[in-house]
Amino acid sequence: MGAAARGGPVPEGASVSAEPPAPTGAPGSGWTPQAPPPPAPAPPPGWPQQHPPGDWSAPGWSPPRRNGPGIASFFLGLLALPAVLFVVPGVLIGALAVALGLIGLGRVKRHEADASGVATTGLILGIVAVVLGIVWGVFTTIGANRAQEDYDACRRAGIDKAQCVDEFDPADP
Repeated sequence: MGAAARGGPVPEGASVSAEPPAPTGAPGSGWTPQAPPPPAPAPPPGWPQQHPPGDWSAPGWSPPRRNGPGIASFFLGLLALPAVLFVVPGVLIGALAVALGLIGLGRVKRHEADASGVATTGLILGIVAVVLGIVWGVFTTIGANRAQEDYDACRRAGIDKAQCVDEFDPADP
């Protein structure tokens, strides 16, 4: 911009132009466009290669294979073991762990998932929980029935209720 455009005096012999200067890169401005920058160098050998996000079709890349049922089977199998003390919840949770373990192993066999060890462990823990739950339930049922029979026999013999309880009290040696 000239001094006149800024509001100052115009020196003698200078001409004032009403046209703005040519934009940078315009023909006749003396500027020429530069070539684009070179591509970035390739990463050193052994470094992971970049791939476009969401493009698993690139060679050497595959989608992550997860085994949700197998992992759920593992945690349910862990939860079922202490739940066996309550018999029914332990058996039900163990059965669910067995079912999910089988589903997880099926997915591994079809190459839809990995982590077969987690699914196998969940399956085994579920089977153990179901077996322990059934055995624990049978023994507690037999024990409770025998205790009830002994108490009833004591009462039929005409022994006082308090004395029957004291006689069959497991805490009293």
